[in-house]
Amino acid sequence: QEKKILIDGGGDWCTNYDPGERIIAPFFRFFGYKQIDNIILTHAHYNHYLGLKYIMANYPVENFYTNASFADEPDYLILSELAKQKKVCTEIVSAISEKTYGPVKLSFYWPPYITNKEDDNSIVTRMVYHQFRILFPADIDQDAQRELAAKVPDLHSDILIAPNHGTDKLDDSFLQAV
Repeated sequence: QEKKILIDGGGDWCTNYDPGERIIAPFFRFFGYKQIDNIILTHAHYNHYLGLKYIMANYPVENFYTNASFADEPDYLILSELAKQKKVCTEIVSAISEKTYGPVKLSFYWPPYITNKEDDNSIVTRMVYHQFRILFPADIDQDAQRELAAKVPDLHSDILIAPNHGTDKLDDSFLQAV
């Protein structure tokens, strides 16, 4: 049975545009998706969680993975409260752990600890489907990239999503490890 996995939900710091309602939900409706098996919120920044609020409110969600840092912003608190009200299995991700769903394996590599830099608290996930690997490093900066490359022996991936929306440089050791 196929599983639906959603990593982050987008959002815009400057507008009230809800990508959950305007982009993600129409996509789900088009493909006939009636539930979401796994939501991964990489970190508690508005531009990552806003769209998840609509999805959490309007779809059955089985698992919600997040890190141990929290935001006191109203939309984040609403998202957290929705997960509690709907009794969504919520798991705080830290250090290295894995989840397997049939032929799909999710490996969570980061964060090993919580820092005062929210971007570096991002959950770094690698999804493996058969022999195909894709790495989602969220918003980790070069220091975290370097530390991750040193701590995880095999980061090799076929596709690397550019960290921090493609706005920061990649650490050379991280890029070589991937």
